[in-house]
Amino acid sequence: MKIIGIDHVAIAVDDLQPVLDLLAIFGLSMTSEEDLPDQGVKSTMVSAGNTQIELIQSMTEHSTIAKFMQDRGPGLHHICVEVDNLEEAIETLLSQGMRLLDKVPRSDNAGRRVFLHPSSGQGMLMGIMERHPESGGDANQ
Repeated sequence: MKIIGIDHVAIAVDDLQPVLDLLAIFGLSMTSEEDLPDQGVKSTMVSAGNTQIELIQSMTEHSTIAKFMQDRGPGLHHICVEVDNLEEAIETLLSQGMRLLDKVPRSDNAGRRVFLHPSSGQGMLMGIMERHPESGGDANQ
């Protein structure tokens, strides 16, 4: 398994605009938005040089992000690394006794991903993703 780099850092937000306004102070702006109704979230990506910041906002009161926000409030949700081969990464993690949240990789406009359960990630929720070739490959370009 080869890690290409950090694809993005995800931040749970309850109100998107103030966060976009804050990031604009640093010269950062939104690059894309995507509704993910199967997960009950809206994803807004902000380019931050050699990585991205994902702002995730709940679309329903029953989403995992809504529960996260109720328990912890807004803030860092997960870190996602990009790998060159998702199946190989999954196999490596499982062979090491790691626990995944996903039985089957999730897919969106950017790529396919699984999440390492916080109990296997030293308390950290970690995404492992392989970008779709048509999405531009390495997010760090």
